[in-house]
Amino acid sequence: MSIDEVCKIADSRIGFFHFVDPDEKSLTLQAWSTRTVKEFCTAESAGKHYRLDQAGVWVDCIAAREPVIHNDYSSLPHRKGLPEGHAEVVRELVVPISRDKRIVAILGVGNKPFNYNEQDVELVSYLADVVWSIAEKIKADEQIRQLNARLERLAMIDELTDLPNRRAFFLQGAKEISRAERNKISFSLLMLDLDHFKNINDTYGHDAGDFVLKQFSNLLRENIRESDMAARLGGEEFSILLPETELKYAVKFAERIRQAVEQERMRVQDQSINMTVSIGVVTYSENLPDPKSVIKQADDCLYKAKRQGRNKVVSPD
Repeated sequence: MSIDEVCKIADSRIGFFHFVDPDEKSLTLQAWSTRTVKEFCTAESAGKHYRLDQAGVWVDCIAAREPVIHNDYSSLPHRKGLPEGHAEVVRELVVPISRDKRIVAILGVGNKPFNYNEQDVELVSYLADVVWSIAEKIKADEQIRQLNARLERLAMIDELTDLPNRRAFFLQGAKEISRAERNKISFSLLMLDLDHFKNINDTYGHDAGDFVLKQFSNLLRENIRESDMAARLGGEEFSILLPETELKYAVKFAERIRQAVEQERMRVQDQSINMTVSIGVVTYSENLPDPKSVIKQADDCLYKAKRQGRNKVVSPD
């Protein structure tokens, strides 16, 4: 049930719904009725958060902890006046919604053609409970959606570097293979391993090692295209997917990464250290039917770079 339906049932021209904060000292406007916005009110207040002591007389229902009727709004001595663009209020009925002895929301209707009475109070109070139940469900559903999205993100993101993790990399790799087969295009893959990384951990400690991994991840992010994907596969091992990239361009890109890492100076415990990286580069072909096969060939190139002295880019002969 929407605020529009409440207004229609209650024969009211305006309507609003507010959430009340747990301390019952402030609130947030959740919604005006459609007719209120369209015909009567141009005030910019949707989503506005403000204290109860700054609100109008309609919050009397919170102090009274019961529905309040103002059938002659203009005569109320304690009314504060309406902001520019606010709907004119002739009369109003405002109902507090309580759960566990706490007021959680307020539903108000106004400008009925004739005075509100106890029958209206009973009707609008019932409708307010219905609206709150729906709002609670929507809110719970949104919280569940956000939680699921967060869990899904956590399942796909490396916690230390905030890069996609091994799982995300394999899923994307499978998609790239399908796309390459379908559209007869190529993509390339880089496998990267920081050289002598163990020495960083042994010399400066694991916190310093984590710092270096984060810095290296930032460097990758700064150098890839929006369509590319850099991922941490584990430890000091990383990978980059380069969609629609032939081998010769992938090798040039890998060389830029290698040089950028070599030139980077990192401050660790007041000392400037430099890192190097070994990189294996391959391009997808039909004899590499799945991500594991592509990675295997890229790994072979990577370890060939290691055997050749590190700080090198190697691709298949």
